[in-house]
Amino acid sequence: ALLPPRFVRRAHVRTVMSASIAQLPFLGRSIGDHAGSFKVYFQAKGAGFGKGDASDFSVDRARQEAETARMEAHIKRRGVLAFCPEGGMNKTPSEGLNPFRRGSFAQAAKYSTPIWGAALHGSTAAWPRDALLGGDPSTVALSLEQLTLLPPPVATATAADLAEACQEAMQRQVDRLATLARGGARTEGGATRARAS
Repeated sequence: ALLPPRFVRRAHVRTVMSASIAQLPFLGRSIGDHAGSFKVYFQAKGAGFGKGDASDFSVDRARQEAETARMEAHIKRRGVLAFCPEGGMNKTPSEGLNPFRRGSFAQAAKYSTPIWGAALHGSTAAWPRDALLGGDPSTVALSLEQLTLLPPPVATATAADLAEACQEAMQRQVDRLATLARGGARTEGGATRARAS
């Protein structure tokens, strides 16, 4: 939602998503295979966006190997990857961000690519986790910031280094959005506000 359509087309932005989402009726195929998204084959049934064990993010390595090769080919063609660093829906967003999955940052560490963070605040009010349909009246704040300006330098960082640094940076980003949503002064970072009706 934050990226200009021209950039999306030129940069070939592709989403990294749980393979289970691709199984959803109607929507799954359109945002999965048809959109060229990359799948993550979690071993645990509830990993990612399921209702089971959302803490186990181990992957089926045999099935994941082909997807990883596709991702690397995409990056080498100067493509962009978009992913949810928490690995799924945060069940307790008021308590802060969940630990970021180190595997999500493996390609950025390997290819020393820049990392940007898109943060939202208030989206759970627009679409509560247990609601079948969203769109409740609410104010949602959005922010897009480059995260890898912070140490450690991307060229020498491991996936674990990047996950930790980006989580800290995005938590500050979310905290600034929370201040803005409460009516605080506008802060740096280019936050914008949208109202769902």
